[in-house]
Formats: sequence, structure tokens, C-alpha cells
Amino acid sequence: MTAVLPPPINFQGFTQNGSLNAFGFVATYAAGSTTPIATYMDATQATPNPNPVPLNAIGQAAIWLSPGTGYKFVETDQFGNQCGFADQINASGAGVTSNLVPAINNVFNIGSPTFQWANGYFGGSIYINGVSVFLGQTPAEASVGAIVVNPQYPPMCVDRYATNSIPLVTDMSAAFTKAVSVAQRNGGIVTYGATAPYLVTSPINCTFGSSANQKGIIIQGPDGSLDSGAIFGPGNMAIVAKHTGQSVFCCVGNDSIKFRDVAITCDPTTYPVTGILFARNQLGPASNSQVNRLDNVRIAGKFSDSCYYNYGSEDDVLSGCYFANFATTANTATRRYTANNISGLVSDFAVDNFGNPVSICVGSASCIDHNDFGCQDWNAGGTATSDCIVLEGADSFKKYGGWALSASNTANGRSLIYVDLTNAASNFCSINGLTGEQAAFMQAYGILFSNAPSGANQYIPINWSVNESKLVGVTAGLATAGATTTLDNFTLSGTAMPLSGISIPGTLRGSPAFNYGNEIAPVVIGNSTKNKLIGETANLSPTMIRSTDDWDDTGSINKTIATVGTSGGITSSAGALIARARLILTGPCLTFQVVLASSSGTLSIAGGSQISLTAPGGQNLALADSGVCTVVDQTAGTINGAGVTNTGASILITIPVVVSATPHNIIVSGTVFLA
Repeated sequence: MTAVLPPPINFQGFTQNGSLNAFGFVATYAAGSTTPIATYMDATQATPNPNPVPLNAIGQAAIWLSPGTGYKFVETDQFGNQCGFADQINASGAGVTSNLVPAINNVFNIGSPTFQWANGYFGGSIYINGVSVFLGQTPAEASVGAIVVNPQYPPMCVDRYATNSIPLVTDMSAAFTKAVSVAQRNGGIVTYGATAPYLVTSPINCTFGSSANQKGIIIQGPDGSLDSGAIFGPGNMAIVAKHTGQSVFCCVGNDSIKFRDVAITCDPTTYPVTGILFARNQLGPASNSQVNRLDNVRIAGKFSDSCYYNYGSEDDVLSGCYFANFATTANTATRRYTANNISGLVSDFAVDNFGNPVSICVGSASCIDHNDFGCQDWNAGGTATSDCIVLEGADSFKKYGGWALSASNTANGRSLIYVDLTNAASNFCSINGLTGEQAAFMQAYGILFSNAPSGANQYIPINWSVNESKLVGVTAGLATAGATTTLDNFTLSGTAMPLSGISIPGTLRGSPAFNYGNEIAPVVIGNSTKNKLIGETANLSPTMIRSTDDWDDTGSINKTIATVGTSGGITSSAGALIARARLILTGPCLTFQVVLASSSGTLSIAGGSQISLTAPGGQNLALADSGVCTVVDQTAGTINGAGVTNTGASILITIPVVVSATPHNIIVSGTVFLA
């Protein structure tokens, strides 16, 4: 071992010219001040020095400092001239005000196997070969009894509290709960992934039952990436649940928890009810569950209810997530939002990680403001009650983009979005840019409203909008089940339903823009009241009952253009008689235009001939008063007037005598007011 120099035995002073400071003085003060503090003659601190301390003939004095105390030294010569100054002198050794960096890499040591430091105190991390090492319990870990098993992992890392000896065999449930418990003390990020995949054989406790302000926590998956293997198996990064509990992560009563880059799957034969459970807490002063987030989360596996279950948890945001449920039992979903806990889930835990009581909310709870950005849903159950997204009393659900399919490889499912009206309506919902999968097997419905009670207790969804979406369904793209269901103020725009159109056997009312487009699929509406209907007339059901609608009807289907009255009527000498019409109703004002032409011959109109126009759906066209319209002969360039009367369900237009030896083009147009 290399020899070392001893430390200085006594304080040695010098004058400004470098000579020994004979008979000088050293005044000692508290660091950074002018308050005198004592030094001592020896290490026992029994006898303090005078202050200032006198120096001997060679400028020396025995000056011992009080441990843990900061000093300031002011040195003067025997005549009182200052010749030395030092502040922030640490009594435990020389003060260090810069980095301590060895001159040669990996040569020098701190301590030795024989002479070791008793303790070390560091404000940050210790790195060994570039890897951060965390030693000992933190105060938060000590408060929850978290034993550090693997100190090389940071606090709140799952692998710090247990060794995943055999992935998918070693149970890591308790380690996950312990990491969450530590994070809940002061807020923080729970991490995992170094030894993935992780088997959990019981639920993970993320509940909260106190009225105290919650510290937001994050459950962070590894490397910021999802594991595609989690769709059909455990993959490399997944949390694999093998139990029949209510959830993988039980978050009853929890506010401000975020799951980021997390992949969850299940054992194929033993699996829980749901993947993530958000719900209000019934016990204690805290009853909220809100401001929770899922970002880039994949939950794919068998779940007896749904991948994601939300009971009265508000203001949630799901972004870029993937939900796939492969359970083949009845009444499954990928996501379920409910105000009345329609599946009857309970909390997996009776107390939270602080010892506060926890129990899931009972009865109806407010369930508003749900935001979905680009999430994908696949229910592969293939049963008549397999749905992707289920809404029950969930207001302000807003979906932007994403893809969905409800079907197995051999059987159809029920719907992309199922709206359960048993206990409450879901209102103020907006579906934008949803793409429904069109495949050999697919869902029966795009959006289905169902289970509406009849009579005075009926729940009526209001203020829905569906825009720029592709609602593919074997039975209907948009549908209500039964003639008792009513949709109020429903906006439809830019949405394709290429297979089966719309089926609303009940009532559609108060819809300012219901644009069913020019698809060839039928549009069945039982009762249409005060709606603005836009689209191809040929699609409309002839049995629809219409009342004070605004509509724009074109074409000849579901509209009668007939000639009555005197013999001869309206004829073409050769070729077909072309007759087409357009009717536009805005409030009580009906605007119509009829075009009459001959395809190749002479058009002849006998004196007193009449045209009868009948609106689709049997809407009453009774006039408030008789009116007049204009008849324009484009060929002859003449304009005539025509009388307009009505027979209740039709309007009659009497045409003046027009006889021509050449082809004619006649346009009849006018505006009348209905009763």
C-alpha cells in the first residue's frame, strides 16, 4: 500500500509577504456571519480557546472545531492587519465546493476493506459502472412496510420489492400493490418491465378511501411501447392475470391515476371480470372517481365482463388504446360505461393501502364526460349479446376516430356501440370518424339503442351526433329496438351505412340535420316529427308517419306524379313521358317543381289536365289556402299561371291547354303554405 502524509498537527498562519505570522491572531465566527463562536484546545472540547486565538512565535496554534458546525476564520498579524480569511469551513473536514473527480479512471478508492466509512450520506443516486444503485428504504417505503429485496431497482419499481424468479410462474401481485402503495404516499411513477412478463394471481390494490388530497400516480409500462404479443398470448412485456377476481387493477375511489404504455392479458382458462375497474367509493367521506387517464394501453384477453369498466368515474381520457375481449360467454363488452353498475361489480378490497374503508358505490351515480381519442375495440365473443362499447346512463361520451369490430372468426356479434336504456338514457354523445369493420363475420348493428321501457318512464336519449363514420351492421347501421324507443335531437352527417341502412321503428324527433345520404340501404322511421331529413327519397320507408318535418325529396319513388281530369291528359307522341319532381318543405312552406318532357316525341297537354303530387310517408299536404303556380314552356318561351288546390294528402295543379307539334319542355313550379 502506498504511504500517505499525515494531516497538519496545528493551525499555521502566514503574513501577507509569506513569512510566519508570529504572535498574530485568528478570530472565529459562525459561517457567513460576524457572530463569534468557540474553538477548542484539544479534541475533548473541554477547554475553549480565547477568541481571537493567539498564535505563537512561529505563527501556530491548536485549533479544534466543534463537529457539525460551520466556521468563518479571519487572521490578522500582531498589529491588527488582516492577512487571511476563509468562510464556510466545515467542522467535519475541509469544505468541498466542487466536483471530486480522480485524475485517473478506476485507480483510486474511497475507504478500504480494513478501514471503512461508518456511514455515507448522499443527496442523489450512486452509480456503479454507469448503473444507478438505490440502497436502503426510503421514508415512504418504511411507512408502508415495503422491504427492499432488490436495491438495484429504484423506489416504486415492482422488481425492487420481489424477485420475479420464474416469469409467468412467480406471483408478483403483492409487489405490484406494494409499489402502488409507496407511490400513493407522495405521488410518483410505478415502473416494471426488467423481468417481464409478470404473473399476478390476485387483484392489484389501487383503491383510495380517504378525504385527503390524493397524490396522482402513474403506472408506467416498459420502454414506452406496447407488446403486440399481448393480443394472443402473454408476450414479453405483459401483465398476465390468472385469477377470478373483479379486476386486474382495482381503482375504486381513485382520482388522478394514469396508465401509460401498459399491456394486460389473461390466462386463457382462469381470468377476471375486467381489466381496469374505475368506480366511486361508497364508504367514508371520499366518493369520487375522476380525472383518470389511459394512454397507449393494451388490454387484450378473456374477461367475463369487459376489458375496461367505468362505474360513475368522470372526466376520463383514453388515448390510442386497444381493447380486445376474447371471452365467448354472453353479455360481454370491450368497454362498459355505467351510471348504475349494471354488471354488479364490487371492490376487490375492503380497505385501501392507507387502511381506509373501501366499498364500491351503490345505486345511481353521475357518469359524465368520457373522451376517446383513436381507441380500437374488438369483441371476439361472437354471440348475440357481444358488444364493443356499452353506454348506460353515461353522458357526454365523445369518440374521435378509431376502429371497431364485434364478431368472432365464425359468428357475428351484436354491436359496435350498445346504448342500454333500462335505467337511464345516455345523452350529449358524439361519435366522430368511427370505422366499423366490414368482414365475412361482423356485428349486427353499428349503433343500437335498446331496452327502453314504455310509457311515462321511458328514457329518451337526447343531443346525439354521429359524423363522418362508417357504421357497418348486418341488420342496421343505426337502429333502435322496438317501437317504444324515441331519439330526440339526433344529428347525422357524412356517415355511411353501406349494408343495411337505418331502422328506427319508434320515433325520431327534433333533429335539425338528419342526413341519411344517398346510400341504397333503406331508411325505416316509424314516426318522424319536426326533423330536417336530407337524402335520397327512394330510401325512405313508405309507411313512415311524418309530422311538421322539414325535408327535401327528389326523384319519383315514394312520390306520385299523376295526370287526372279531362281525357287526353298529358301525353307524348313518341318515346316516354318524362316526369320528375322535387318537393322541399320548410316549416309550413312547401316549394315544388315538376318537369314534364317527351323523350323523343311531341308533348301534348289536354285542356284542364291536372298533376297530383303526393309526399313520401303520407305526410298531409293540406293547404292553408288555394294557391297559384307558374307554368313555363321552355320551348315556346311562354309563361302561364296554374291553379293549385288539394285533396288532403295531395296537391292538384291544373295546367293550361298546351298543344305542340314539336317536343316541349314544361316546368311547373310554385310555393304554397300548408295548413
